[in-house]
Amino acid sequence: MSRYTLMDYFSIYVEEWDSLLEEFLRHLAMTSFSVVLALIIAVPLGIFITRNKAVSNVVIGIANVMQSIPCMALLAMGIPFLGVGETLAIFMVFVYAFLPILKNTYTGISRISPVSLEVARGIGLTRMQQLGRVELPMATPYIMSGIRIAAVGAVGTMTIAAFAGANGLGWFIMLGMNSLNYPMTVMGAVASAVMALTLDYLLGRVERALTS
Repeated sequence: MSRYTLMDYFSIYVEEWDSLLEEFLRHLAMTSFSVVLALIIAVPLGIFITRNKAVSNVVIGIANVMQSIPCMALLAMGIPFLGVGETLAIFMVFVYAFLPILKNTYTGISRISPVSLEVARGIGLTRMQQLGRVELPMATPYIMSGIRIAAVGAVGTMTIAAFAGANGLGWFIMLGMNSLNYPMTVMGAVASAVMALTLDYLLGRVERALTS
């Protein structure tokens, strides 16, 4: 039977508030950087591979293989090259955030009706104008969906990265598990859940604004 009372689960937020806020912001910064980096690379690459079916199969296949590697295995394989700490954590989260954005960008661009593109060419739009005025606006719902999936998943993946010395909210979970400090474990888990839900809500608002 647990030696902790309900009050212990609430009082730890007061006791560890400064540390919790610091690690929350660290976790958010690392997660955001990883997702933005994935976005910067995956969206242009997703657009590029729509122009070449053979290349798209190879690129998406490689991304699928990378994402199929378990988190702990990817951490272990990355340690000899990146060491332990934030760099390794950012790399791992980048890998898992990359595929949803890439595939959704590819799907969104690929599903645009050829008739729409033909009309765009008929009114004299250049290739870049077609991309900016027709393809990207029509593919935005798919791209934003991929970003939301990547961002929410990245919060959880970054939590696991604490086992590689990256700190963040996963540090509380790891420390609590090692010391059987259940309130600390729950605190880290709740903070991670709050971050994931908040990001999903905010990105949902952005998606509705862009697609309205």
